[in-house]
Amino acid sequence: MKYLLMGAAAIALLTACGKKDDVVDADVAEISETVKPGKIKLRAGDAATAEEALTALSLDQEDGGFLTTGSRKLKGDTASFSDVKLSGPDGETGVLSIDKLEISGLGMIEGAPNFSRLLLSDISLPVQSDDNPVTGGIESIELVNPSPALAAWIGELVEDGEPGKLAPEDISFDQLSVGNLNFVIDENGEEGTFSFDAIDLFGASKDEIGSLSINKFAMNMVDPSSDTDVNASVKSFKMTGLDLSLMSQYVLGGADMSNPTELLTGMTSGARSADPANPGYGMISLDDLDVTVSGASIVMPKFSSSVKKDKKGRTTKVTVAPYKLSLSAGEGELGEKLAAGLASLGYETVELQGQSEQKYDPETDVMTMTEGKNYYELADGFRLDFSGKYEGTKAIATLIEESGGDDAAAEALLENLDAIVLHNFSIALDDNGIVDRAFSAYAAQSGQDPEDVRAQVSGMMAMAPMMAGGSGIDPALINEAASALSSFITDPKTLTLSFDPKEPLSAASFEGLEDPSALTKEVLGFSASNE
Repeated sequence: MKYLLMGAAAIALLTACGKKDDVVDADVAEISETVKPGKIKLRAGDAATAEEALTALSLDQEDGGFLTTGSRKLKGDTASFSDVKLSGPDGETGVLSIDKLEISGLGMIEGAPNFSRLLLSDISLPVQSDDNPVTGGIESIELVNPSPALAAWIGELVEDGEPGKLAPEDISFDQLSVGNLNFVIDENGEEGTFSFDAIDLFGASKDEIGSLSINKFAMNMVDPSSDTDVNASVKSFKMTGLDLSLMSQYVLGGADMSNPTELLTGMTSGARSADPANPGYGMISLDDLDVTVSGASIVMPKFSSSVKKDKKGRTTKVTVAPYKLSLSAGEGELGEKLAAGLASLGYETVELQGQSEQKYDPETDVMTMTEGKNYYELADGFRLDFSGKYEGTKAIATLIEESGGDDAAAEALLENLDAIVLHNFSIALDDNGIVDRAFSAYAAQSGQDPEDVRAQVSGMMAMAPMMAGGSGIDPALINEAASALSSFITDPKTLTLSFDPKEPLSAASFEGLEDPSALTKEVLGFSASNE
């Protein structure tokens, strides 16, 4: 797997997408306007200053240090190079070979060297050797309308292979495309292939990527040392409106991705509190995902999600269309473990499906999970539907942001529980065999009869009202909940638990529960049934 990263690094060098350490912190700004594919206009160059721009970009001679060429031709504002060689940052020669490099729209634009289009064709890695375990090539890389700072950064890269820092606010381009990449890895028994037909990014700025698409991705890797093999493929993936401002600290600021506190902070920056329902994208679509890791396989034919915004650009609705996913086990270490787990519940394969729809009102800070459009379903198992309405999404994001996202965030939430308000909530579990499977699995492990285990649990539910008699909890609430749960265990149908209070209740109402008798069945609007 580490050699796949080498290939990604090569692309990063060629297209000036610097390492994380080369990026400095920047303030969150307004989301940039999306540049739509097919509507890109190349910036005009300046033939009179094209040679000066080439010199400033360290492309004015056949041996430019990090880059050497066989020939160079400048006509107007367009320069072309052939037989291009890129050296490694540590002096390695012939790291990459490029058949043709073309730069158009050259000129000193507003006092800085720039260009409108960079095209690299027929890129190849060196011949296989002990020092070069990765071979392959890329048909083309195209960069359109980069910012002056990005163009200058590329010049530094060409000159000595050690470019300086590039601030996020200085990174922008209208298009970055990589076509037909194929890598082959072979070293010490670890071998495999990595390929895709195309990756296209449009409208990139510090805050947003207008669209990202990947076509026909495939990866096949085998590592005998860890007895691991990975086979993955995706027919197509597309995402629009990728909002980087929501993750500016997480992605660009160097936050520790393994630290939940820093992750929370990065994902709930100022942009999050301004648009709390924003998932960070405008649309996502995926076709034909197929992943197998050491015998454990996941297949998802299609997934799509979309976001609706109001005239002020605030998120008002997030929808995930109905999707299906299957999980199965084959030969391999993980496959065998998965097969054993599935078999304990009486499954050979698992088929899951789901859907979601959430509506958000920015004016009232109320989030609504639409009834009938939020569910998870396991074939021959269960269907779990949930719906509800609550407010406080914006308040929570603001509290976390203002507290700094550390331990103070939790304290701030506990001190402001009145900001979280429940309007209603309902959850329905429709049994389609999961209860029987669960009791059978537990009984097999404990050496008991499934019906005996079922009777024991049902009896415990029946005793719940008596056990809670001195707690102060409303007996009517306990009796109804216990009766529904006991019935569901004995004769599972659809277990429904609902809260629909006459007046919305804040989370502070549940804090401490020094007087639980105040939260009666009537006050909570609670109901439970198995029907």
